[in-house]
Amino acid sequence: MGKKSIKWMAVCVMLALSVLFGGCAQSAEPAEEAPPVKEAVTVQVAPAKKGDIQSEYLYSGKVKPIGEANVVSTVAGTVQQINYQVGDPVEKDAVLFQMGTEDIENNLTVLKAQLEATKAQVRSAQTGVELVNGAAMQTQIQSAKTGLEQAEIAYNDMKTTYENNKQLYEAGIISKSDMDKTETGMKNAEIAYNTAKTSYDLVANQMPEENLRKAQDGLAAAQASQKAVEAQMASAEKTLRDAAVKSPITGVVTGCTLTEGTLYSSAAGPAFVISDTSKVHINVSISEQLINRVKPGQKVDVKITAVSETPLQGTIDTVNPASNQTGTYEVKIVVDNADGTLKSGMFGEVHFTKEKKENVIVLPREAVVTSGGENYVFVNEDGVARKKLVTIGIDTGKEVEVTGGLEENSSVVVKGQAFLADGDTVNVSGSGKEA
Repeated sequence: MGKKSIKWMAVCVMLALSVLFGGCAQSAEPAEEAPPVKEAVTVQVAPAKKGDIQSEYLYSGKVKPIGEANVVSTVAGTVQQINYQVGDPVEKDAVLFQMGTEDIENNLTVLKAQLEATKAQVRSAQTGVELVNGAAMQTQIQSAKTGLEQAEIAYNDMKTTYENNKQLYEAGIISKSDMDKTETGMKNAEIAYNTAKTSYDLVANQMPEENLRKAQDGLAAAQASQKAVEAQMASAEKTLRDAAVKSPITGVVTGCTLTEGTLYSSAAGPAFVISDTSKVHINVSISEQLINRVKPGQKVDVKITAVSETPLQGTIDTVNPASNQTGTYEVKIVVDNADGTLKSGMFGEVHFTKEKKENVIVLPREAVVTSGGENYVFVNEDGVARKKLVTIGIDTGKEVEVTGGLEENSSVVVKGQAFLADGDTVNVSGSGKEA
């Protein structure tokens, strides 16, 4: 092979190596790539609207009837009949049960006979009073009056005779013995006259007064006897009425310990328990921070989950201004229960207003992110999430008041904010999407 051919082959080899190594050098350098594009985050948004918000104190207690009556019988004996059972509604004055009355009725029969006897005694005594100045008494008075008049005439006649004889004696016309007889006769006539006056006074004045007093005393005694029997009868009749034991209030039977045909007395405890559940009350013990914020007549929300998730309206009935042993204050809340759905013993929560704001921006609590001592929200601005630092006020745990850093009607992210960073692209979707 000639030098020219060898030279040409060398040139070819060099060219080949140049192409080979050049390709390897090019393949060793990495090619520049465009940064990856972050996908849009799907969120729900809602406009920042103004509204009302309030924070609350929450206290719990048990439902109790507004009124409760323990019913006993004042009549001991055998239970004759039971008219109601536990759970039955009853009206006021309805007969709950009947006690046996045979002994009471027998006693009444005896007392009625005694009453008739005392009434007869009263009538007799009244007749005695009327006869004190009756015909017989008037006859005695007239007779005594006649005797007095006759004695007075005889005395006056004898006195005249005495005066005449005295003159005759002094003139010596009659003897001393005749004068003595005349004087004796006048004294006798005077005695007879005084006796007649005494007798008349006795018959006409003293005897009627004495007889009247005796007759009146007899009448009073008979009337007292009648009243005593009437009092016993009234007591027996009341006992007979009390044997039909009535409900003192309208309500529901919540307790009954009786069995027909068995003995019962009040010492055994209440026979019936009647509860008035037309209204119920809940007693709660509140703190000193709240005591000066509540007063009777104030409305409060009462939540009884056994009946409804929607709070019922209650009214503060009483507020005890003195604390109990635990340092809290008892408050009684009354709730209407006309339909009877609230039962004694149910658990209830009473909500007292702690703080209330009106016409302020209110957001769902989850819309506000708290991190690193900051509170912020994300606002959708033309498909881009913008972080906004905010200040908050009332926080109920479900809602929060925004006091600064957010304008009304801003499109606030309420779902999906946990996955956002400032400047992220957002895709608005779901029930929270703006109208």
